[in-house]
Order: sequence, then structure tokens, then C-alpha cells
Amino acid sequence: MPINNAPQLERLLSLVKEGQLTQEEFGVLQAHFDLKITPTPQGTTNQATAAPESPSTEEKTADSFWKKPIFGNKSLVEKVTNYFAKPAVPPYSLDRYGQLWKQLETKAITLQGLENRKFGNQEFLDFFRIRILIDLNMGTFKNLKNTIDLFEVMLFSLESFVLINETEFLYRSPTQLKVYEAIADILDHHTDSTEIVLEMKARVTPFLKEFKTDEGLRVTKNYILAIKEVSRYKSGVKLLNILRNLKSRYSLLLSTFKLAQEVLTQPIGTDLEVLEQRVSEIEETVYTLCSAMGMPRNQNNLLGHVKVFHFLALNYRNKNAGAEFKALLGDLRKWEQIAGELQTIKDTYPPNDYDVPDIFKQDFPGLPLYQKYQRFLNIRKA
Repeated sequence: MPINNAPQLERLLSLVKEGQLTQEEFGVLQAHFDLKITPTPQGTTNQATAAPESPSTEEKTADSFWKKPIFGNKSLVEKVTNYFAKPAVPPYSLDRYGQLWKQLETKAITLQGLENRKFGNQEFLDFFRIRILIDLNMGTFKNLKNTIDLFEVMLFSLESFVLINETEFLYRSPTQLKVYEAIADILDHHTDSTEIVLEMKARVTPFLKEFKTDEGLRVTKNYILAIKEVSRYKSGVKLLNILRNLKSRYSLLLSTFKLAQEVLTQPIGTDLEVLEQRVSEIEETVYTLCSAMGMPRNQNNLLGHVKVFHFLALNYRNKNAGAEFKALLGDLRKWEQIAGELQTIKDTYPPNDYDVPDIFKQDFPGLPLYQKYQRFLNIRKA
């Protein structure tokens, strides 16, 4: 390794002045490392330090001299070279780096296994990006979370809602009216699912003994079960109360039910042009429903309705994968923490100042996969 820069040359000269190197030893080192000395301003040559113009005796004998030990077992060149060599990374830091590297390799294998399942699908990535924007109340989905939550409850329990409204519309015997009034009062004063069930058991069950026909009893039991089913959801009771106050809610739900079936079970849910056309066909109904749900005025329009139904379709098609993708992001955060500690060690021992091992120069295991999904982590951090 050539030693030919000014600071290193000055250090060798200082060793001569301090008596740690003889002039003969310096000459040999100068020849071996090809050190260059700038002439003095007067143009004179410093005989103690200048390189000889022609091969000297010292240079001729350099091959044997510089390899011989001066003190102890190390040669002159070894001593000086070691003096100027970069220090090694301390063993404890290397050990820690190796441990973290193995952890990162294991985490990368886990991440690749999760990623290979389905997360490369663009439709799924669109769904999850929108899901994050909704949860964080950002972007074009700002202020739509409450409306979407209510729609999710309604669409995923739409059969129960239709059964509830159909029963109230078609069956109007005195006993059934008592049941409807009792349940309405319970819903007015309770939002907790457990409390609602207990209140219904205490106040509604006694009315079942008053039914004189099997059909009336069967229909009412199914009605009670549908109320229980809807009230299991956090927004279910709120939605029940909203629909109770809507006029023509039966026909409203039937038309929405028909559209929802198409959106959730057919490709139109992800074909925005077709979806816009279908939503526009019942736009008045959707507008009424969204208004009752408290959808912001600036979003309560055809574009806003299409966005809601589009997300609901994506959610329906990818709902099982959502939890798995959250698990992937959780592992990516752990990967990020391990990689961060590795980077801290690398930054502590930069290659300009330390003799770093080859593993310091390698990319972290799993880095491409982390970079692929990093934007999802960044959105959540924001």
C-alpha cells in the first residue's frame, strides 16, 4: 500500500527527528514507499530527507533491510505500515453486527413468505392504500370514514336490515307492534350490544307468549335475531336508528340491496366507469341515504358515492387479506428496527476511518422488499 501523501511523509520525518528512525532507515522507507519530497524554496536539497538522484547503497540493499526486524519480531515496514493503517472495527461491534445480520436474514425470509401470497396484486395495494387514507382521514377520502363505516355495516348485514324493514312493513298485529315499540325504546337508550340483548330478553321475550299463530311467532323471532345481528357492530345501532327515521326506508333498502349485490359480487365494483353508471341510476336514493348518514356536503355527490362503493367492493374482495397485510407491515417495522441498529454500527465505523469487513459493504437482507412497501409505513407514520 503506497504511502505518498504529505501528512504521512511529515510523520516519518518527525520519527527521524525524534530519533525513532535513523537516516539509513528513512532512506530505505523512502525508496520502498516511493515518497516524494517537495524541493525547498531556495531550490536546495535537504540532504537528510531528499530522495537520492541515483540508486544508493541503501536502495540496493532495501529488499533485505526493510524486511528485517528492527525491534522484536516486527520489521521496520510492518511497524510503520501498522502505524498508518486504519484501525479495525472492535470485536464486540463485529459480534453484534453479525447477530443482527442473522436476525435480519430470518426476518427477510418471513417477509418474503408473506409477500409471495397475494400482496403483489395491484388491486390489493390500491385497496390497502385507500384503507390507510380512510383511517387517517387524508386525501380524497377525507371525512368519509363515518359514512363508509355505516355503509360497511349496512352492506355486510344488508339481509338483516331488509328482513327488519320487511317485517315492520308487512306484519302489523297488536303484539308485533308491542315488540317493535319495545325494541325501538331499547335502541333509543342503549348502544352496547350486550345491554341490548339483555334488555330484549327481559322486555321483549314475554310478548312471544301472546302470539296466536306459528307464522307470527316465527317471523318475530327472526326479526329479533336480525336486530341482535346488526347490534353486534359498533355502528349497527346507530344505523338502525338512522333508518328508523327515514321515510320509505323499505324501498330505499331494496334498491340499495340490488346495487350492493352487483358491487360486491361482480366486477363492476372495480370497473369505475360501469360503477359510476350503476350508481347514477339510483343516485337520488343514495344521496338520501348518505345525507341521513351524515356524509359531508362536499362529498355527497356522484363522485363521492362512487368512491364509497368502489372502496366497499375492494374491501369485500380483499377483506381476508387485510389482516395478513397488516401482519406484513408489522414485520416490516421490526425489520426496520433491526436494520436501523445495523446502520448505526456502520455509521459509527465509516470506511474512510476504519478497516471495515466485507459484510459492512453488503445490502441488508430483505431491502428490496422493504423498499417496495415502505410508502405504506410512511403513510402511517405521517
